Amino acid sequence: MAALGFTTGLRTCSLRPLRRKGPTPDLLVEHGILLNRRSHTEGQEVMERTKIGVDQEIALPQDLIEILKWHTERMPPGPMRDSDLLFPDESGQIAGRHRPWQRFRVVAQEVGIKKRITPHGMRRTSKDLLRQAGTSQVVSMAISGHLTEQMHQHYSTVTEAEQRESLAKVISLAGFKQAMAAVSSPAGAPQPGDTQAAGAAVAPSRPRSKR
Repeated sequence: MAALGFTTGLRTCSLRPLRRKGPTPDLLVEHGILLNRRSHTEGQEVMERTKIGVDQEIALPQDLIEILKWHTERMPPGPMRDSDLLFPDESGQIAGRHRPWQRFRVVAQEVGIKKRITPHGMRRTSKDLLRQAGTSQVVSMAISGHLTEQMHQHYSTVTEAEQRESLAKVISLAGFKQAMAAVSSPAGAPQPGDTQAAGAAVAPSRPRSKR
């Protein structure tokens, strides 16, 4: 979840209900496409629309597809692997809204980060990474879903190639593949917390004061 969140800037309410298989998967591996079209609220309740009411089709680079495949292959046998969800909890259900916060606190403590980090930091950091990668504002907004009526017409000109190229640069800048390799055990056996740890090496952007 961290790698996908830091790369695309999707809200955690959009990440939690993503499906990797089943009748209507949201991750289309063979096409390299991620469909952002649902939003998780409380319990197992899911709205069949995004928070802003606009569905997204995001073209993912091959490196990010490989990270997500690595994540699913390391799911332990049982409810998690049987689940249609991309990021299920241990029971195979949609993870609670506070689960990402808990994971962030654990990782921050393990790596010695003193500042308060929240999952929303993935969205802010994604914008910074996309800017550092030289991504245009139009492409960046099309990826993250920061829509405005003024820019809406521009989004129809953003191609899959532009999205993939921009996200591939973010993957390289953030070092996600190195993080993935670092948490892989020599024998390839899943370790506790591994499936959510890839990408944790990225330092979220410092929150800005609200004016």
